[in-house]
Amino acid sequence: MPLSFADRTRKTVLSKRLRRFFDLNTDLGQAQDAEFFANPDNSLLRLVSTVNIPCCVHDGEPDAVMRAIELAKSYNCSVAAHIGYPDPLHQGYQSMANMSPQALSAWILLQVGAMQAMLKTFDLPLEVVRPHGALYWDMATQPHVAKTVAQTLARLDRWLFLVAPVCPQLQQLSEQEGIRIAPEAVLGKRYRSDGLPMLMKDAAFSDLDADLPPAATLEQAKQLLRNNQLTSYDGQSIAANAQTLHISPRMKSAVGIAERVVAMLGQPIPLSAAAVGTSGWLDNTEPAEETRPWLCGVDTYL
Repeated sequence: MPLSFADRTRKTVLSKRLRRFFDLNTDLGQAQDAEFFANPDNSLLRLVSTVNIPCCVHDGEPDAVMRAIELAKSYNCSVAAHIGYPDPLHQGYQSMANMSPQALSAWILLQVGAMQAMLKTFDLPLEVVRPHGALYWDMATQPHVAKTVAQTLARLDRWLFLVAPVCPQLQQLSEQEGIRIAPEAVLGKRYRSDGLPMLMKDAAFSDLDADLPPAATLEQAKQLLRNNQLTSYDGQSIAANAQTLHISPRMKSAVGIAERVVAMLGQPIPLSAAAVGTSGWLDNTEPAEETRPWLCGVDTYL
């Protein structure tokens, strides 16, 4: 059910309750997420500011992608190109890091170009690119993959945001390649001491599940928003100056957790708007400190 005019306005106009210029994103249009979005209520889309839509390579038939874009627009969500390896058999979760830089660059341009064309038919811009699955992981662990992705996007449009894990080595790409990197924290994932989220294969070597239970996920969100930190699975404190939070539609209690995160933020906003806000170009929309109980105790909102 599309948003009412009043709800569309609330997602578009900066709220006076805005506490941080911060993006909240989720995935839309992948086959593995179809069951969740079969619910016509689409509660998660009412809460997030950005949706990541596949570009018909690792997942997504063209007509289904067009429907996903139309749905995103009806909920006033910014659209990110969800790029991945050409691996539809494994839905983009198998590494192809041995691909030549020329081939990987060509696949990236194919996907981003297709998304730009489809978005244009809805009068929407493309401002964000988020790698998917194995490509997301390889960007953080394979320097040559990260360099290829960043250089390709820099040649195409230096104003694009590249969403990447919060690990320090990726944040250096911003200066090296002249592209805007938006560090991302994935809610509900345990983190390793090197700042990367644990995968299921990591968890197999420990007694831990890679995913956190809902209560621990909320604590993780509070720590990120209050202190710009994460706690690794072994108790180490990790600096995490994230600009966007990812919440998977398949995560347990995804909607309830998203509601709590929105309450903490006041209002999530797309990365392009957040960048303008942090630049100081916008008027200060934050209320007086005494009206912001989250600074003293986020539990007020949880």
